Amino acid sequence: GQSMTFDVTASGSAPLTYQWYKDNSPITGATSSSYTLNTVATADGGNYYCVVSNSCANTSTSTIILTIDQAPTISSQTGNSTVCEGQPMSFNVIASGTSPITYQWYKYNTPISGATNYLLNFTSTTTADVADYYCQVSNTCGTVQTYASSLAVRVAPSITSQSGNEVRCEDQSVTFSITSAGSSPVTYQWYKNGTAIANATNTTHTISVVKPGDATNYYCTATNSCGTAFSSPVVLTVNTKPEVVTSFDS
Repeated sequence: GQSMTFDVTASGSAPLTYQWYKDNSPITGATSSSYTLNTVATADGGNYYCVVSNSCANTSTSTIILTIDQAPTISSQTGNSTVCEGQPMSFNVIASGTSPITYQWYKYNTPISGATNYLLNFTSTTTADVADYYCQVSNTCGTVQTYASSLAVRVAPSITSQSGNEVRCEDQSVTFSITSAGSSPVTYQWYKNGTAIANATNTTHTISVVKPGDATNYYCTATNSCGTAFSSPVVLTVNTKPEVVTSFDS
């Protein structure tokens, strides 16, 4: 894309004529003491020289080698990515152009120290890594930049609080509850003695009328795309109503 001019200064009896050559072939119209390529392209790379002539002799200049460097171009890059906290992750960029090519990764427009490779590696992601990232690719001919790619880090659920053991009289009600942290959406499932309870899929589970058969262990799971957390089992104790037993002596 740049321009290039070859020049020769010659002495001798006039008239002097000039003919420029590329790779031993005469260049049409290149018959002046200078030859200019206004916008060089890859195909212009090669060996150039000029033959200066008069009625007495032909004299050739030394061969000049023209090397065309190419500015970097980006052919592919990692797009937006979502991972679970603790997982590894990499952004990468594939670029072409004349070597040497250098790389510099940025986080929110701030250069990342030591991130000077085509790969940006996270060995164990954390929520502190959530950001937009891009890379600048450079050589002696220019700099290009990838588009910004976002990194989202999802957090596995954890149980932050829960109900404890409960004691109820028969026919009373009882409610178990949990609270959890983690990336949405989080789904819930309550269990009774290790068996999933139908439709018990909220942060609370209520037994409106407690019966002796409800006396057992209960726990809840909280699940998202990154994992499942289990609440600690809690025990429901059910006190039964007194029964009057009447006996008659004969």
